[in-house]
Amino acid sequence: MTNHQKSALGMLYKSGNVRTDTLLSQGAFLGMFGVVSLVTGLSEPSLLVSSSYLAAAIIVTVASVWTVIVNPRPTRTTLSALLVAIIPALDLASVVILRSNSNPLEAVYAFGYLGVLPAFWLGSIRKWWWVAVAGAAAVAAVEVPWQNIEQTLVHASAQYVAANTLIPLLIVTAALVAKGQRHQFDEHRKVIDAREHELATSLTEQKKGQEVLAKVLDTVNMGILVIDKDGNDVLANPAMRNHPVLTGKKQRTIDLETNQQFLDADGLTPIAPGHGPVSAAMRGESSRGRVFWMESADGTRYAISVSATPILDEQGNFSRSVVALDDVTDFMNNLQAKDDFLASISHELRTPLTSIGGYLELLQDQTAGTDTKFAKYLEAMERNVRRLKVLVADLLTAAQFQRGSLELRPRAADLQTIVRHAAEQFLSQAIAKGLHYTVQDGPELPTTLDVQRMGQVLENLISNAVKYTPAGGSVTISATASPDTKTLEVVIEDSGVGVSTGDQSHLFSRFYRATSAVESNVPGIGLGLAISKSIVEGHCGTLEFHSVEGRGTTVRVVLPQQ
Repeated sequence: MTNHQKSALGMLYKSGNVRTDTLLSQGAFLGMFGVVSLVTGLSEPSLLVSSSYLAAAIIVTVASVWTVIVNPRPTRTTLSALLVAIIPALDLASVVILRSNSNPLEAVYAFGYLGVLPAFWLGSIRKWWWVAVAGAAAVAAVEVPWQNIEQTLVHASAQYVAANTLIPLLIVTAALVAKGQRHQFDEHRKVIDAREHELATSLTEQKKGQEVLAKVLDTVNMGILVIDKDGNDVLANPAMRNHPVLTGKKQRTIDLETNQQFLDADGLTPIAPGHGPVSAAMRGESSRGRVFWMESADGTRYAISVSATPILDEQGNFSRSVVALDDVTDFMNNLQAKDDFLASISHELRTPLTSIGGYLELLQDQTAGTDTKFAKYLEAMERNVRRLKVLVADLLTAAQFQRGSLELRPRAADLQTIVRHAAEQFLSQAIAKGLHYTVQDGPELPTTLDVQRMGQVLENLISNAVKYTPAGGSVTISATASPDTKTLEVVIEDSGVGVSTGDQSHLFSRFYRATSAVESNVPGIGLGLAISKSIVEGHCGTLEFHSVEGRGTTVRVVLPQQ
């Protein structure tokens, strides 16, 4: 709605078209005056040439000319009301003059009814309704001086009563009714004014909100798309429209998925139509940060992080979705570069570490039984070399998993034996810390898995339990089969420092270390749990973690029997 339209609407609500109303009202009175004059003149021609009629006709003419000349404004000022009130006041005066005619009453009583029109008009004009009341009194009073008592008694008929009693009452009633309607109109106008003000304020706030939203959408570098359930693009910001692969000139965003332009996180597998991020948004599904790859016409690859949130209508039904598409190509490339660097460095470190370990073994063999102090130095060196080998192995495994090149070589094995061998690796360390270290024995648990990788998982988990349990605490390790023998379960329970609730959601992120681990000054780089989880899931199993800060941790590895 334009400002001009709102202004015109407000003017109409406030006072209507005053000039048009004035012309119509005076035109109605003038027409009735002419009709009554014509009808009365047919029966009493002398009335039309009487001085009172001519005076009345002149007054009506002056009022009509004034109606044409004056251009009242739709305001509430006294002057504006006076300019309009003059017209019906003159009309009422013409009726009074006609009623004062000395001609027989029958010839002029019909003119008395004309007073109802200007009286109603005056009643509708604020502060001027009393003029109509005065006019009614004049209509009732003017005739008496023209008649003596005898003539009054002679004319005391029903017609006379109607002319001198009913007509003034009608004039007063018309003025009062018009005044009441005017009051109601003013009250309604106040309500309309208030609602108009609220509407104008709401429209202004809405416009400001839309302007702010438009600025935000234009400013953010992230592509923002609003899509309905039929796949139509309702809204797209410049970052979305101008991206090399997110939009096309003549296609909808859903068409990108239909044409299989979305690739999975590995950058190789095409997303089938109906299974991509846009289709999910059309169905009202929520998503957060799911990464896809896309390729432009010139072969450039882009990584796109997609998040979607559904919008519901008042009935709670899905109507459309807001989809945020963030270009994370640089971030993904940096991650890949980091993984490649870690893999390369880790691979390069393996050779010198192997060489150092070999020479340490030779030194230990040659110095066996000699200098005890020198032997301790060699033992410390060997311990740190083993630690470096574990670290390098973890880095290589993490890099392989990230690239999707982590291979599992499953074979028939006994899970109970793997658990026992992993636990033996930390027995001396547990005894040195004074831990209650318990490995519960049990029957064989035959299964098919990658022995080396599963041993790596168990060693990581048992190592954490031993490292983060203070002296005098307990570590319990067990392996069992479910009653239906469909799953195998390894449980590692400790009474260590535990992990806070806030840290638990990040424990399986690479290079993340819980606050309790950092505060305990236990060495580590935060890869063990992430690698363990990846290997377990590679075996179609699950890694469950439950911990209470200050009370201990329980880790469960659940694997299928086959």
